[in-house]
Amino acid sequence: MALCSNKNRRGFTLVEMLVSMTIFMTFVGILISSYSSIIKAQKEANDYRAMYTEARAVFDTLIGELREGMVDYGNSEYGNACNSFITTMTENLLLVSKDETKKKIWLDKTDPAHSILKIETAGGQTKSLNSGDVSVTDFEFKIYPLADPYSPQNVDKNQYQFHPFVTIFVSFEKEKVTGEPYKVDFQTTVSSRIYNQVYETPECP
Repeated sequence: MALCSNKNRRGFTLVEMLVSMTIFMTFVGILISSYSSIIKAQKEANDYRAMYTEARAVFDTLIGELREGMVDYGNSEYGNACNSFITTMTENLLLVSKDETKKKIWLDKTDPAHSILKIETAGGQTKSLNSGDVSVTDFEFKIYPLADPYSPQNVDKNQYQFHPFVTIFVSFEKEKVTGEPYKVDFQTTVSSRIYNQVYETPECP
């Protein structure tokens, strides 16, 4: 039986080992990079989902307040309450419910880096709608008509005989891990479910 000669035993050369290690390290680097990208994308998706969920909840709360109340045309902040006509638009959305509870919705910009949408009742109780993670960057609304169609002062004026509705626009923002913001906008028009005047009109001179 012939024995194999040492000359026939061939191993890897140093160059082959270096090439193999380079290929292996490159492959591992690609895997790590891909895994990191997937983790980052997943985190961003979760952050955006959380922001959208909160933003949607805030917007639904606004819709509920508008449906269950009506524009407080008689509020002095809107100008001439005697005629139930809005002569001055403010940054506050003023509502009144069926039981005559007054509410004010406004955007608190005390902290420029994080604005909070708030609701205040006549008793002075204030509720923040968004958390510290999500900022409301814009809050706009448009009221139509500008006169209360259910006021005795306006029932004979055809230009005001439309059921009141409010168009609202709200923009939300949350900072990404990269420092850039996520943004989402909501807009809708809501009609009140109240079909009569729920506050007393003062007698006009």
